[in-house]
Amino acid sequence: MEHDDKQEAIAGRYAFLEDKMARSVFARLDYVLKSGTHIQRDHPKPASLYRFLEKHYNSLQAYYADYFEMLLQRQGMEYLLLYRLPGRLTG
Repeated sequence: MEHDDKQEAIAGRYAFLEDKMARSVFARLDYVLKSGTHIQRDHPKPASLYRFLEKHYNSLQAYYADYFEMLLQRQGMEYLLLYRLPGRLTG
């Protein structure tokens, strides 16, 4: 019972993994973000990266914070990944 509760909590926190598009979009999105590219509506192609990020911003933000101590941030109409969360990981 406790295991099921943990699984549900994890699934809720990282809901993007449950999306049927995750299999085809997430690996590319992850690579592009970690390479320092800002994700914009029209760049980089395909636009599915931006749409997936828009749809799952909160759960992707939790994922990067929890597993990589990185901050996924929205700035205007673009998204970027900052390599250190404020107050964490120094030097």
